[in-house]
Amino acid sequence: DRIYEELAPLKGQNGFWIYPSQANFFLMKFSGEDAAVRLLKKGLLVRAYGGDMARFVRSSVGSREENDALIHAIVQIIKEDSR
Repeated sequence: DRIYEELAPLKGQNGFWIYPSQANFFLMKFSGEDAAVRLLKKGLLVRAYGGDMARFVRSSVGSREENDALIHAIVQIIKEDSR
């Protein structure tokens, strides 16, 4: 999957992790608990979790344009979290 292939090299950077998936969605872990809110504010539809999974976000595979926007936003969040 293109999304996983593009984001996998970023694993471990600033607490980011992406898990491989055999389905049409994938699970990501961020350093902070606000990643889902930040992605939603950028107009991206993601599933947020709470409790012990508050740093996890699930996203579905979309159109090429949607996937491009998601990848770009995730890279931005990882960079912002390094500051």
